[in-house]
Amino acid sequence: MGTPHLDDVDRLILRQLTADVRITYADLAARVGLSESQCLRRVRTLERTKVIQGYITMVDPIALNLPICAFIEVRLHTGHDAQTKRFERAVDQRADVASCWRTSGDADYLLHAFVADPLGYERLLNALADIDGVEIIRTHLVLNALKRSPRFPLHCTGTRPPMGTALSTIGDGAPDRDANSTSTSHPGTSFDSPPAIEPDEAAPRRCLDELDRRILRTLANHGRMSNAVLAERIGLSPAPCLRRVRALEAAGVIQAYYVVLDLDALDLIGFWVMIRLKTLSPEWHENFARALTDVREIMSVNRTTGASDYILLCMANGVGGVEQVLANRVFSRPGVNSIQSALCLRYCNHVNLEKLHDVARRTEGASKERSIDVVGQVNASRKR
Repeated sequence: MGTPHLDDVDRLILRQLTADVRITYADLAARVGLSESQCLRRVRTLERTKVIQGYITMVDPIALNLPICAFIEVRLHTGHDAQTKRFERAVDQRADVASCWRTSGDADYLLHAFVADPLGYERLLNALADIDGVEIIRTHLVLNALKRSPRFPLHCTGTRPPMGTALSTIGDGAPDRDANSTSTSHPGTSFDSPPAIEPDEAAPRRCLDELDRRILRTLANHGRMSNAVLAERIGLSPAPCLRRVRALEAAGVIQAYYVVLDLDALDLIGFWVMIRLKTLSPEWHENFARALTDVREIMSVNRTTGASDYILLCMANGVGGVEQVLANRVFSRPGVNSIQSALCLRYCNHVNLEKLHDVARRTEGASKERSIDVVGQVNASRKR
């Protein structure tokens, strides 16, 4: 189909949606200067042409019993098309690999993975190494995710040639209406306010039951699903379903709602930056992390250990924009030992966060089986 042409109104719509996925169509139309019906038609066109590729829900991985998060850099021995396709198919089938990017530089791919324990991490690395032609060159264990930004640089007219890049950008909104609905109003009478719910740090962590898990898995790939449709799919009436969703948001189990966008259509280049630091005080680290999160073009900041101390996802307008970001004085601060960057050539996996919920359930089931087996062994030993 090629890269769709976007005008300034389309870009403004995308800016508003990524900043607030919960926004009603009435409010969105008012902000971009359209009627509700015109606004709805434009959004539907953006969805149909795959500029908007989906709406997904990010859940706290700890709540899914997947507390270990890592970035893994992979190099292929050859760049043959058959080998890249074989590798991408193998990675796409792994439930513990949430994202895969084709990158430039030393590594051919950067993977983002979630696992339950060190044994699961070892199994993942072994499985990747067993793929023909694969060499794991660096790993970055995530200690803390410090920033996820819904806002990214958009300009009015684009001149950059397409590069096939499609990445996720984060918005903190709530589910919208069912895709089959013909109403131009936001479904969201059930999800309207507040626009964002901050988790209460003093509140105890919510213990998930089966209905909570079904809600989370259903919303995983359908972050704008209406409360009425969600309630019907999980077998609840709308009011208790809404209460459960609100409780999951308030407890921080639901962390954010993402809009998945085609960066080509937005004339943006995505790139990763890995930073290695000299040994410095915790206070210096705190100030450095704060400086990173203040840079508008840095979309995510992850504090890591292993091959890097920080790994960043950035977006910029064209190669000149990439150069400007890398020239930012935050990267030249005393204490920065080295910087490595890699362009995102394309996003390899279809966005499917349901598989994280599937691996979480399998992990939970395996843990229960191991617990039962241990109890059985203890009981048997007592009898003897």
